[in-house]
Amino acid sequence: MPSEARVPELARDSTSHAMVRSCAPDSHSSSSIHSMPPEHDGASQATASLQAMVDRVPEGWTVVAYEGRSYGLTRTTRVHGQSISISAEELGGDDLISANVYRTRKAEHLRPCEVSEAKVLAFLRGWTPA
Repeated sequence: MPSEARVPELARDSTSHAMVRSCAPDSHSSSSIHSMPPEHDGASQATASLQAMVDRVPEGWTVVAYEGRSYGLTRTTRVHGQSISISAEELGGDDLISANVYRTRKAEHLRPCEVSEAKVLAFLRGWTPA
């Protein structure tokens, strides 16, 4: 049986055994603004900002524009909205953005995959519908 990673800190009902693709956080992804409890003003604003950026990404696949280039943007939501995978691949190019967002009771956690947190955040802030 293949090994799969369990989603940490997610609320689960007694029948849920959700599994997600595991991505190792990159060395820049330990930013405290994405893991502090919401009662801290700075973290609350950062979490709200991350939540807004993630929420504007439509579920499924769509073509978007970013920095004058076209990307195929994909959002997959799991575990009743508590685990979200976002990936974008430049169409006709080789650029790739990929991250998971885990929504816990305390905060939103951004976990980039193979790219920096700064690159993921810049993309989430800057993409527009094509």
